[in-house]
Amino acid sequence: MPPARYIQLTVEEDQRLREIEHSPDFRPKVRLRAQVLRLSHQGWQVERIGSYSGRSRTSILRDFERWNEHGFE
Repeated sequence: MPPARYIQLTVEEDQRLREIEHSPDFRPKVRLRAQVLRLSHQGWQVERIGSYSGRSRTSILRDFERWNEHGFE
């Protein structure tokens, strides 16, 4: 199955990811992943997220896949 191109979040998931994104208590990579997911939820395309975040297309799609499989685990 091809990875999702956009991530759909509930209001609660978006809020929790926002808290992670802005919290110094999480590693920078974890905060960046939260940002990538939130940008996708806001309708940003993978290429735009990559340009903004500095992450590769492959990494972004892997983040999507990981989210779809595990969520906050």
